Amino acid sequence: MTQSPYADNPFEAEMMNEPPKTSALAVVSLVLSFVGCCLPVGLLGSLLGLVSLFGISGSQGRVTGKGLAIAAIIIRLINTGLWIGGGLAVKAGIGMYTSMTGPVLKDIEAGDFQAVRSAMDPSVSFSDAQLEAFRAAYQAELGSFDGVPQGMFELIRDFTDPAVGPRMQSYQGRNDMVPIPGRFDRGKVVVLFFFNPNAQGGARLLFNDIVIVLPNGDEIKLSDQPDAPSEQPDSDG
Repeated sequence: MTQSPYADNPFEAEMMNEPPKTSALAVVSLVLSFVGCCLPVGLLGSLLGLVSLFGISGSQGRVTGKGLAIAAIIIRLINTGLWIGGGLAVKAGIGMYTSMTGPVLKDIEAGDFQAVRSAMDPSVSFSDAQLEAFRAAYQAELGSFDGVPQGMFELIRDFTDPAVGPRMQSYQGRNDMVPIPGRFDRGKVVVLFFFNPNAQGGARLLFNDIVIVLPNGDEIKLSDQPDAPSEQPDSDG
């Protein structure tokens, strides 16, 4: 029988068995980025966000909060842009946020499923049938996907939309997803991109599920879709 690598170190074994904890640095960095109307305070929040990312990556899953740290850095980029009066920094911050999600939805809409899979966590594997069923499910309710907000004012306007803002309340406090307002033929809805905060490497997030929250609160989950095309009834009886 293979002996556990922690058999000779009960303290380390106990640490590994503890449930993951959210990084305190990630939380502090996010708070400082929000309240950092003073430039040095905001820069401190961004710095703590970067430091927490290194700590989370090296924790072997014991510490979570990568989503919070990334959010703090993005918010700091936006705030810095407003401070220096340069629209370029604001555009970069918003672009980083929307570029993680918008292209995935566009690839689903266009049927480029290989590109979709390149943005997904290697631990999950979605077939063409599942992606086609997901597209058919949201198109039946919302029509075709049109895009995501591209600027700060568009982002704020869409998140405060009555069809989007209230639906976000049920998902507050989670650090394993990236929310984005999605624009479809029949209106705006919340789209949630889920990821495993303990299985991320590098700066790019890899997703393990996509959930579209309908205006009535129902969810369309990519992971719930069938792995084979539905059988059509025999027209000959």
